[in-house]
Amino acid sequence: MKKIGILLVSLIVFSACTSTDSVTESIQAVKKASEKTHLLENGAYTNTVKQTMQDMSVENIVDGIFIKKNKNYDWYMKLILSLDGDTANHTVSEVVQIDSIQKSRFSLVDEDELGGWAITSEESKEDPPNLFFHAESLPSKKYVEKLEVSEDEYGMLYTFIMNNAYGDVLTKEGVTQAEKALKEAKQSKDTADSITILEENIARVAAINYDNITLSFIIDEEGVLVSHQTTMDMLTNSNGDEMETTTSMGTSITDYNNSEIEEQIPHP
Repeated sequence: MKKIGILLVSLIVFSACTSTDSVTESIQAVKKASEKTHLLENGAYTNTVKQTMQDMSVENIVDGIFIKKNKNYDWYMKLILSLDGDTANHTVSEVVQIDSIQKSRFSLVDEDELGGWAITSEESKEDPPNLFFHAESLPSKKYVEKLEVSEDEYGMLYTFIMNNAYGDVLTKEGVTQAEKALKEAKQSKDTADSITILEENIARVAAINYDNITLSFIIDEEGVLVSHQTTMDMLTNSNGDEMETTTSMGTSITDYNNSEIEEQIPHP
């Protein structure tokens, strides 16, 4: 059983460099640690996505639990979406997947109680939402402007500060995904309005400029990737109006390989 305290605490930087060998070794360390995450028997985690734009902020907080089965996962997640940090102005949803059967329920703003559980899928093979970091998403070392390596009682922190060229990569990847969504919509013969929205979305995605991109990872003493976080600024241009958005998103595993975790999953 592994119990993890608060992960994002003050750490002492003992290495800050851009040498090719150090960057390569650090990328490989993160990849290896992310593979170990997939071997965990069970765990509890929190995923947070926060976007701040002009005078408004939106925050998604997911608290999740997962149990590894032979070829699948049982899992539970609770999502809270709040505006401007107002806990009274939020929506809540819960999803649970047990033996490949997925059920969900939700409440809207100003509603005190969640609705009843409803089956959303009877053959779901989904992984726990927002838990795993996909190692193939790690950037090539040529996009790393600076690497910082830190250590404390919880493990090693690797921080990759990305160069401007990496922002161009994200824009191209976004356009590729937007084009894929449009193609799938046309193949499924979606409504004309939906097609138009997806066509306009390609142009919007192509106009995004990324800046100040930082990727941070914490690997504990067991060699498990227990935290991954991305922060970035996005400058969008729509009809001549520019808007800057600061985004922070990441996941922290707070406990794992603890038999008591399985008792926390609801069985509706």
